[in-house]
Amino acid sequence: MRKFRILILVAAAVLALGCKKDKNVPLDITGVWELADIQTKSVNIGAEAVEIVITFNADNTFSLSQKIGSEAGRPDVFTGVWQLTDRTLSGKYSDGKSWGATYEISVEGTVLTMTPDVSDAETYIYHKK
Repeated sequence: MRKFRILILVAAAVLALGCKKDKNVPLDITGVWELADIQTKSVNIGAEAVEIVITFNADNTFSLSQKIGSEAGRPDVFTGVWQLTDRTLSGKYSDGKSWGATYEISVEGTVLTMTPDVSDAETYIYHKK
């Protein structure tokens, strides 16, 4: 469940960073993005605080820092590689496992929106730091 949440968050970050209105202009999602909102389609999302910061590097590697809940301690950190084709973001963790979904992304100014390709999934909104 935890890896699934991380995967969703990573995808969301990527989607939020990568889209522009002109489809002929390549998207640039490099940089550091912080989760700002999750738009859920479920009735109950719970009361847990979620902190996610994802960095998309120019060499197509990423680092994702995730902390769920209000517990003190260090966040979980995940690394791997990402690929952006047109408006679709995909990736693999450093252990070789693929993300649980691919994401359709859009970028408007400093806002990255990531929408997974699975039904009834949340849309993630990131702000560039």
